[in-house]
Amino acid sequence: MERRHASRHGPYAHHLQGREIRLVLIHPGDWADDIRCSLTAHSPDGASLPEYSALSYAWGASNTTEIVTLEDEALPVTVSLANALRFLRHSISPTRMWIDALCINQRDPIERSRQVELMRDNYSSCGDVTVFLGDGRNHRPRKGIPRSPGPLVQYHGDERDQCHIQAFWDALSDPPSSLSRYHFFSFLRVMGDTKLAPVLWRKVKDAGWNTVNTLVEELRMMMLSPWWQRVWVVQEMIVSATAIVRYGAFQAPWRMLVSAASAHPPSMLPQESAKVLDHFARQVQTFEHLRDEWRAAGGAPLLTLLQDFSARRSSDERDKVYALLGIVTPKQRTLVRPDYLASVPEVYRDTTISLIRHSKALNLWGGDLTRKNRMGLQSYVPDWSAVYQEADRRRAQVEGAYNACGSWKLQLITSQNEYWRFVRQGHGTAAKVARVVPGDPAATPFGGLAPGLQDPH
Repeated sequence: MERRHASRHGPYAHHLQGREIRLVLIHPGDWADDIRCSLTAHSPDGASLPEYSALSYAWGASNTTEIVTLEDEALPVTVSLANALRFLRHSISPTRMWIDALCINQRDPIERSRQVELMRDNYSSCGDVTVFLGDGRNHRPRKGIPRSPGPLVQYHGDERDQCHIQAFWDALSDPPSSLSRYHFFSFLRVMGDTKLAPVLWRKVKDAGWNTVNTLVEELRMMMLSPWWQRVWVVQEMIVSATAIVRYGAFQAPWRMLVSAASAHPPSMLPQESAKVLDHFARQVQTFEHLRDEWRAAGGAPLLTLLQDFSARRSSDERDKVYALLGIVTPKQRTLVRPDYLASVPEVYRDTTISLIRHSKALNLWGGDLTRKNRMGLQSYVPDWSAVYQEADRRRAQVEGAYNACGSWKLQLITSQNEYWRFVRQGHGTAAKVARVVPGDPAATPFGGLAPGLQDPH
């Protein structure tokens, strides 16, 4: 059953129950019109959930905002989101979407915690995921309404693209002045078509290899979008059944980019152009490989995900963990629960303890634990916001060849009371208990982890 929000009590007057989610309706309008939205609440488990699109975007700087109207109340949002709303808004009909910044009450940490647990389902159940990459001219958006991009240029990856392709062929026959930003997606479209790619490279050769510089420069601008570096987009892309890419006025199915990334450009291309194409291919193929793995295995171990995506960014450092929980293996789904009332050190500590308890191993300590971006972390807690180094990655690949403890089993002890209880039960030998260091944030009730070794015999 759909529940309409009562604006006189604020946009988030209705408290979500159970697995309820909100969807946002972006009201129709022209490019320069104020952005107006409304909210409805739905139960995903019922028959009332309408078709919607989920937005995948880079959150943007929180200190630069623009006002949108949500349920007749002014709400500041990042300029990045405001730009996305303006690009995705239709002029005649409303647009129904799931957008984290609008559909979740960001000022309510309890609601945030519960709703983050549902995000995997939100992105896997939607009609499509819209990937918004900005417009290439505004990766660091400023206040103010950008100039209208003009009408939507839509690609489908099939015969419906013929008019765009023909315009591209015509422009390519009269370079370089005829080539423009308009032909950028046509370049990707034909590059990924096994029948058209030979024609493309033959025409480029005839016109001169530097002809592609304008098109490759536009590709470089698209790859500068902060979307490619965000940690949240990993889950959003992996679990989506269908993804649509929106870049300024251009729209195309994700599979069109995958086809272009799988192409093999000729070696005669200028070196700088070849580098950009190679970077594009690596980024897109990484996502597609992850999507294939998700379909086959249904998730990956949390420690593997934390290490593999350590270089990705998030506005909230807790999200370096929380953003990956939706794509862990089924056995680890409840290993860590989102809790936005907890501090970053608490989240990182609890994640560390949960990983050790689950794995019965200390392999997460196999790297450089002194590499920390923030103060306040105990010595035994890895900084999950720090980039996992290649040397540690190589070491982890061979750790299975070593077993210093033989048949001894790990007993994790996290408090002094737990330690003495362990000793009184006569479980053999325990490792020396760490001394409480004055001022250590972990000093209550115990100043460190003491991994006890239990003799199985």
